[in-house]
Amino acid sequence: GHSQGVRFAVDPDSGALGQPEAVHWPAGVDTTMSWPKLSAGSQLLLAYRNQNALPMLSKSKDGLHFEAPVLVGPTTGGAMAEAAPFGAHGFAYTFQAPVAGETLVSFLRLSGDGHTHSDVQRVTENSSNDNDTAIQPRKDGGVALYYIYPVDQHGFSLFRRGIGPDAVMGPEQRLTDASAGDTMKPNASRLAD
Repeated sequence: GHSQGVRFAVDPDSGALGQPEAVHWPAGVDTTMSWPKLSAGSQLLLAYRNQNALPMLSKSKDGLHFEAPVLVGPTTGGAMAEAAPFGAHGFAYTFQAPVAGETLVSFLRLSGDGHTHSDVQRVTENSSNDNDTAIQPRKDGGVALYYIYPVDQHGFSLFRRGIGPDAVMGPEQRLTDASAGDTMKPNASRLAD
């Protein structure tokens, strides 16, 4: 059967929690090897690494019932799955996986329908150890990717790369240097203003 979670609605005026509602996750979420990540757009996206270390995606129109999951990554060894809206109805999906002769590499796939995907492409060509990619939708319909890799002795630095609505990757920007210390597990969010 399907595993079950709980959703609480929050009243926007008072901040009070509503009554719990049962959420029916797709099969396998209860045995994931890392925390599932949710993101909202025209539908709710659930990205996770299943019990076989495969990067998966499931969608929900109502936030309570999820479709059968779709394999989005490689057939072995994926981790740190994340999805976000891309354009009007599509999504961007990132995951990391080992590559022969390299430590971990972050990858990106784009989809317009959730069933067909672009070719797998590297988030950056500048490192053989880039990790923990977070995705933030941009106001123009594209996304920004935030990820880390080591460039000097202090540890990992944070980088950003935009992808326009035309699916073209922009240049890489380094956001932190040694003065910020070791940057791990970025999580991007947009302020209301």
